[in-house]
Amino acid sequence: MIKALNTADQMALEALKTGATLAIQKLYDQHLPGIILWIKENSGSESDARDVFQEAMVALFRKVQREDIELTCPLKNYIRAICKNLWLAKIRKQRKMISLDPEMEEDLLDKSIVKEMESTEQRSFFYRHFQKLGDSCQQILALFFEKTPLQEIADKLSTSLAYIKKRKFQCKEQLVQSIQNDPHFEEFKR
Repeated sequence: MIKALNTADQMALEALKTGATLAIQKLYDQHLPGIILWIKENSGSESDARDVFQEAMVALFRKVQREDIELTCPLKNYIRAICKNLWLAKIRKQRKMISLDPEMEEDLLDKSIVKEMESTEQRSFFYRHFQKLGDSCQQILALFFEKTPLQEIADKLSTSLAYIKKRKFQCKEQLVQSIQNDPHFEEFKR
């Protein structure tokens, strides 16, 4: 299902699904300049930004082709989040490959960027596992994580409080197991 918050984004996604050259060019024209600016501000080059943006467009195109996209934010924010995650992952990968002394590393990457990068990667890691859950689990946990009272969740889903409590526990356990069984889990355990 392809779903967006507003009509313009919905039309852009539908056009992208058909492979309309104009739609693709419009996405580049609207969003690439901001991505270039952000990546340059975060120790990258214009070439890096173009590569990251291209990767993001391929990922977006694939999701649209599979009709596996339901935006909960404007398309602009979605594209930026993909690019940001891709760029921060590349920086982190480079940091692992190049072993610098801590003083040099601080000069290259501002502490706030490192913190943001780590939390963004952790969210992305969590979200990948969250998406593996069934729709029912995703719905229950999403409401739970938004601090919706369990009784309200039960009412929304037209079921009993006891069932929601049991199901929330099962879904949480399933999510925790999935995360803990991921080979990359150790990287986030600090």
